Amino acid sequence: MSSAESQLGPSDAEPHKPAVVGVLHVELSGLNLGPDYPATTISAEIGRVAIAAARVDQEFALLLSALHAGARAAWDFEDLRRRGSAWLRDASLSRVEELFGGELLQDAQTVVTGAYAALDRRHVAMRTVWTLTGQDAVTPVDDLVAALESPDPDSALAAFVGRDVESQGWRAVHPRTGGPGPASVATLSVIRRELEHATASLTELRSRLASALYAGRPVGARQVVDPDRGAPPT
Repeated sequence: MSSAESQLGPSDAEPHKPAVVGVLHVELSGLNLGPDYPATTISAEIGRVAIAAARVDQEFALLLSALHAGARAAWDFEDLRRRGSAWLRDASLSRVEELFGGELLQDAQTVVTGAYAALDRRHVAMRTVWTLTGQDAVTPVDDLVAALESPDPDSALAAFVGRDVESQGWRAVHPRTGGPGPASVATLSVIRRELEHATASLTELRSRLASALYAGRPVGARQVVDPDRGAPPT
């Protein structure tokens, strides 16, 4: 043996061989394809909540538009519609405090703050994170094979993605509080009805305030104004 060979260790003399050589076979029973969504009735009610909330924001914009006559007409309605809910609430409160007093002002403040509270509950519904766990989240391999072997595999496979799943395995968690979010049609319907009531209340308030401001009936306007000449200075 040469001196060079005598200095080689066992690992240098021959390559390392794995202790076990073979093929690992894993039998899949199903796959989690996702994303899945709650039952159609729940998804539809969440959509209704979103629509009802948009109507409340629009009513806030209509209220402000009605109270910004004359020189204040520069407050464009389309611009108001693009404002956030908190801004609309604050601007509405500020404006009614400028223009009204007494019982009418108190009524207006109650309606405005109540409408915003309904919008805040909208966020609970819209921001709840839905996560499906358990067997209902898994698509059986046999179903996937059947889809691939069907006359229209693309459509058959698409049915497994974005599907609505009615299951007890859904977890609905609100990220702000960490507590459960509204997870039933009944709970979501309560939120929707509150938003619908807020819209109706804002519409009625707009009529009362405009009548008080421009016609003096009911009483409560700090100054009755001519809409052609403009609102009182602020």
